[in-house]
Amino acid sequence: MIKRSLIVFFALLSLHVVVVSLAFTKKMPEDYEGQNLDRGREFLANSEQFQCFVVGSSLAYKIHVDFLPESTFNLSFIGRGAFDGLRLIEHSRAQPELLLIELNTVYRGEDTDFTAKLTNPYSRFLYRPSHEKPVNYLMEFTAKLKQQLISHHRSRILPYAEIASNSKALHNRDVTRVRNPASVAQELPHGESLKKPYDEILQANIREWQSLPKFYPLEDNLDHLEDIVSRFAKQGVQIVFFEMPVHHEIEESPRSAIIRSAFQKRPKLQEFPLIRVFDLDVYQFHDGLHLVSESLAIYSQFLGEQIRRIPSQPIGSNQQGR
Repeated sequence: MIKRSLIVFFALLSLHVVVVSLAFTKKMPEDYEGQNLDRGREFLANSEQFQCFVVGSSLAYKIHVDFLPESTFNLSFIGRGAFDGLRLIEHSRAQPELLLIELNTVYRGEDTDFTAKLTNPYSRFLYRPSHEKPVNYLMEFTAKLKQQLISHHRSRILPYAEIASNSKALHNRDVTRVRNPASVAQELPHGESLKKPYDEILQANIREWQSLPKFYPLEDNLDHLEDIVSRFAKQGVQIVFFEMPVHHEIEESPRSAIIRSAFQKRPKLQEFPLIRVFDLDVYQFHDGLHLVSESLAIYSQFLGEQIRRIPSQPIGSNQQGR
C-alpha cells in the first residue's frame, strides 16, 4: 500500500513539474524576461569573477562595461530596477569592491517573483533554460518544422513579411535593436520616416513621468536602499549612485523631481558620491528614456571617467558632468 502511494505521489509530482514547465515555456528567446533570466544566470554562475557591479533598469542595461573598471558585470534588468540586481549580489558568492547604483528607477522595488526564479532551487529548476528542458524538445521540433514550411512558401508570404518587418522597425522600442531614428529612417523603403512614431512614444513617456503612481512605495524603497548600502559599506564596498541621462523634459518632470528630492532628504545616502548628467544635448534617445548606441558609448566613457576621479575626492561630494 505504501509502495503504491509513493508511486502515485511521484507520478503526480512529475506531472506537476511537466505542466508547470510547459506553462512557463511560452516566451521566445528574444523576450525581455528571457534576456533578464539569462543575464541573472550568467552572473550567478560566474559571480566570483567580478568585483564591480552595475545595478539598474533598462536605461542602464546596455552600458558598455569596457569603459568601467576591470571585472565589471552589468546586472541591470529590463523593466525592473536596482533592487533586483542588489538581491542577486547578496545571494551570490560575489565579493564586490564597487557598486554602481542607478537612481532613475529607484521607485521600483524588488520583483520577488523574478529574483525567486534565480535564487529559489525549485524555481530555478522550473525556469531553467529551454535547452535544458526535455519537455521542450517537441516544441522545438514543431517550431523548426513550422519554420521550414514558412521558408518553403516564402514567395507567398513575402509581402506580409516585409510589412511586418517595417512595422516592427517603426514601433520597436527595444534599445538593443533601434539606433538613431534618423539613421534607421534612411534604411526604410520608400523614404519612410520614424519621426512621427518617435514623437508619439516620446510624448507618451513625458506624460507618464508627470507623476509617480501611488502604488510605487518610494519612501519604503529608500529605507530599504539605506539598509542595503549600509551593509555593503560596512564590508568595505565602495558605493556610487548615478543617474542615466534622459530627455530634458523627462529630466525636469515631476517624477524625476520627486525621486531626486526624496533621495536628497536621506543623509545616509548623501554620504556616497552621486554622478549626474547636465549637458543632455550631447545625447540622443530612442524614446526619451533609452540612449541610442552612439550615446550609450559616450555616456559609458563619461561614467568611467567620473568613477576614476572619485577616490581623490571626499565621500559625499556629488560628481557633476556632461
